[in-house]
Amino acid sequence: MAERLKAAVKHELLEWARSDAGFTLEQAAKRITVKPERLAEWEAGTRWPTITQLRKIAEVYHRPLAVFFLDVPPMAFSAMHDYRRLAEVAPEPESPKLNLQVRRAFQRREVALDLFRDLGEAFPTLPFTLKLSDDPEIAGPHIREALRLPLETQLAWKDDREAFNAWRSALEASGVLVFQAIRVEVREMRGFSISETPLPAIVVNRKDAPRGRIFTLLHEYTHVLLGVGGLCDLSEVGLRTRQDERAEVFCNRVAAAALLPREALLQLDIVRTQPMRTMTWSDKALQGIATQFNVSSEAVLRRLLTLGRTSTEFYQQRREALLKAYAEAAPKRRGFVPPSQEPLSTAGRMFVRLVLQGYYQEKITSSDVADFLSVRLNHLPKIEHAAGVTASDAAFI
Repeated sequence: MAERLKAAVKHELLEWARSDAGFTLEQAAKRITVKPERLAEWEAGTRWPTITQLRKIAEVYHRPLAVFFLDVPPMAFSAMHDYRRLAEVAPEPESPKLNLQVRRAFQRREVALDLFRDLGEAFPTLPFTLKLSDDPEIAGPHIREALRLPLETQLAWKDDREAFNAWRSALEASGVLVFQAIRVEVREMRGFSISETPLPAIVVNRKDAPRGRIFTLLHEYTHVLLGVGGLCDLSEVGLRTRQDERAEVFCNRVAAAALLPREALLQLDIVRTQPMRTMTWSDKALQGIATQFNVSSEAVLRRLLTLGRTSTEFYQQRREALLKAYAEAAPKRRGFVPPSQEPLSTAGRMFVRLVLQGYYQEKITSSDVADFLSVRLNHLPKIEHAAGVTASDAAFI
């Protein structure tokens, strides 16, 4: 019977797959529903799982079944630079959920690179690069200009979701893949970036509030322009090295300068009429400014501090309360996302259109489409409609 058939896999592959997925022995055993001692025996090669158990292992580790029959483990991507704030104790390794999202981002980028080559498309190039010695007040407006998003357009968006989609579309139009991570806690990761060119990638956390994701987009884009990607929580203190701290401060200031242009902010009536000697701001005033620019109140206060319109003491005093209010505004639960919308949400319009173009030009199979977009093929017509592409116009994308 199938349940009793043993899977003669190399024990090294079982150990590699668990470790690469970010699970401890105990965590993996619980998910696979076996005792840790039994899993340890499989990894030591003293016993073997059944075919049914191997299928469960593949499901838990998010690996195709065939990978467990290779001669050697496949080459993994390089570990990402970690800019996240250190706790008072040694930091925990990335959770399996975050590990999966990082791995998925690398895989999607590789798929996109292959499709560009197969389709004979020219790779887009970054408009410019940055150095940590550059002036954030110059770099920020330079980014806005490169993304072709004038301030008038930003101020006309009706809400923060429209704003997020517009910034995301602008980045994709510039040749940057933009993905959204799912099921990862915001306290673990706000965003990360893969800075390799061509086709660098930015990943933001879908659990974050839209205004937070907007700031993360610009923060990570700055990392891409610096050529130093990695995992971020946008903190500026308690980092591993002084260089990391410099990088995070720089990326935050560039993002703020792009989202809240100096002159536009200082010329607002609510700012212009505020006496220079007054370093305090009401929550209502901060929220009013934040709403106009579709950013968080904390980002506004940080920007006012940079521009000398508030004090360090007031910023530190109000920051914790503003961050708490911001966290409460983040989506606690998302409603049902239709299968036709999920690929666009997580993988992005640029990636979805590229996959569809590859399919219609017979560069990839229908099975590839289902795998790359994580959907069933019966949803393809609605995905085409949502992405704005069909077989008849695929050659003109």
